[in-house]
Amino acid sequence: MKEAILSVSKDAAVDVSIIDSPIPKPGPDEVQIKVAAVAMNPKDWKSAMWNQIPNNAGDDIAGIISAVGEGILNFTVGQRVAALHPSMTRGGGFAEYAIAPALSTFHIPDSITFQDAATVPLAGMTAAIGLHLRMSLPTPFMPAPETQKTPLVVYGAASAVGAFAVKLAVLSGIHPIICISGRGAEFVSSLIDTTKGDAVVDYRKGDEAIASDIRKALAAAGCPETVDYVFDAISEAGSHENIDQIISNAGVVMHVHEPDGYKKFGIKEAPERFTRTPSFRYKDGVRVTTTMVNDIFQSHQYATGDVKDFGFVFSRYFGWLLEEGKLEPHPCELVPGGLGGIKQAQEKLIKGEASAVKYVVRIEVPNELSG
Repeated sequence: MKEAILSVSKDAAVDVSIIDSPIPKPGPDEVQIKVAAVAMNPKDWKSAMWNQIPNNAGDDIAGIISAVGEGILNFTVGQRVAALHPSMTRGGGFAEYAIAPALSTFHIPDSITFQDAATVPLAGMTAAIGLHLRMSLPTPFMPAPETQKTPLVVYGAASAVGAFAVKLAVLSGIHPIICISGRGAEFVSSLIDTTKGDAVVDYRKGDEAIASDIRKALAAAGCPETVDYVFDAISEAGSHENIDQIISNAGVVMHVHEPDGYKKFGIKEAPERFTRTPSFRYKDGVRVTTTMVNDIFQSHQYATGDVKDFGFVFSRYFGWLLEEGKLEPHPCELVPGGLGGIKQAQEKLIKGEASAVKYVVRIEVPNELSG
């Protein structure tokens, strides 16, 4: 089969090598997927650049089950599925065939295209872990009472992770939701309910305006001027300092990575990439937590016994929400060229061109490999 290997130099030059590889075989509790579409994520190029390890970084997969491993009960060959692939492991989705754990695989309805389905697994799970596991907020199946106000700030609400955080919060009865966005403000506005105090704040107006406009939105919703919950889907370029202005002394901030970046994983990156203030720390009393989708595979220090169960439940739940029309995929843009289009898609991510869109490539498998 054909497989794409992504490498990114320290100065962010992207290279994608298309190689011939054996078709990976599923192990116990794994499925093999004939890939129809794979979505891009910022972690693809960041991991390749910071680790300096070329790899098949495709972790957002949609396609058709082509084989199953031992112990598989809920999937059969020929079924349409989407799956979250564990980062930096064999069988990634930048290939004609991929491997995924059954626990992070879910069925997709015929009404959802493969490219749309590929936008869901990683961003959706990242949002779910952050909201419902790390911050212990109500879930769509155990929502907050309609009369309860639970102010939530979502920083970077037009990103795929941020948008899924907003969507899940709405389904969970969490309001008011104050969304920080820029070019994607119109898209974000379509996700929220202004009658319940939800609002969009434009970060392009500057740092002082961000804090001021958040406070105004909270006041208009009848809430205190500080919040207990912030979901930061950006976690770079000064989002930390802005959040510190509006988080309560007993609040919790959920980042996609911590203020000092990935230092604890041995990845050295300039601190100013993440925060504008050297040695930044939140005010006393603020709890800082992090959402990592690989938590559900129990692959590093954040993972605990309940995370795997959480991952299984929400993976299956995403499929049901899509079937019921209660959850919409993220808007996507098809990048032409199949595996060859991955280079262009990653370059667009690095340049910051994505706003309210996820880049996806379609994979066409030759007939001789389709059996």
